[in-house]
Amino acid sequence: YCGRSVSFSEHRLVVAKKLHAQMLRRILRVPVRFFDETPIGRIINRFSADQAVLDTEMSRVIGEGSGTAAVVIGSIVSIIAATRGTAMVILLPLGLFYGRVQRLFRRVTTELTRLESIAKSPVFAGFSEMLVGQDVIRAFGMVGNMLNDHCRAIDSQSLCTVYKLHATQWLRLRLEVQGAITCAFIAFVAVVSSDGFLPAGWVALALSSAFEMTIFLQAAVNCMAQLEGNFSSVERIQVYAKELKEEAPEYSTDVGEWRPKKGAISAREIVLHYGESATAPVVLKGITFSIEGGEKVGIVGRTGAGKSSLTVATCRVAAADSGRR
Repeated sequence: YCGRSVSFSEHRLVVAKKLHAQMLRRILRVPVRFFDETPIGRIINRFSADQAVLDTEMSRVIGEGSGTAAVVIGSIVSIIAATRGTAMVILLPLGLFYGRVQRLFRRVTTELTRLESIAKSPVFAGFSEMLVGQDVIRAFGMVGNMLNDHCRAIDSQSLCTVYKLHATQWLRLRLEVQGAITCAFIAFVAVVSSDGFLPAGWVALALSSAFEMTIFLQAAVNCMAQLEGNFSSVERIQVYAKELKEEAPEYSTDVGEWRPKKGAISAREIVLHYGESATAPVVLKGITFSIEGGEKVGIVGRTGAGKSSLTVATCRVAAADSGRR
């Protein structure tokens, strides 16, 4: 047990540190437009709740799942040995029933866990917004509205937790029925069999193993469902760690023979639009200008300076005396 805990902890820390470093590096390299479109609570959720699943939950669930699976296998072997193989008659159909039940349970709980993780983002976002803008909220008398919105976000997250509890009770009921059928079959075989076929001690061993199997079957299914649900957090972290679009490199080594003599810039026929889709409205159409060396130029729009969500659709800029485009 000690060796398993140490190995799981080391592996967990290595994986968590690697994914956290990749996600942090990618977040620091994304374009500013990403922060305009993504709520801050969603980003906080990745670095807090989802990262906490990797740090603590994954190894615990894997350890508990492997332990309960070993107990369940031992209980089944004990039942078969104690009943001299007659329990196979009832264990095989019950095994098929158990497989169907646990697949349904895992499918539901995995989706509920994913929805619960998504529902945490509005909670983090609302709390951070109220914490930063508390003066403005109080000045405009919007304390009640903000609290109501925050409570609704918490209720949405709690609703997923309640549904998971209902699913667990649904599973428990069916596994207890399965255990009762197994115990009833063992008792039936003990009663109708001839003298000496099943000694009393073996019957007691089979019954105790059946009770133990029922308890640990539920724990094993819960562990598998939690593990699948926890992998949704890994999936969400992987999106931020590997799929976000990065900006251009800060330094470029591919400069060739480009050595400008002056800082003058000549721009011809610049077209800018919001977003990267083909249907995005064009806001600048065919702008041509020249900037002399040493001049300071700023772009100011109606929503502020340096609008970050503008995307260059067509831009031909030539640096003076360079010939490079």
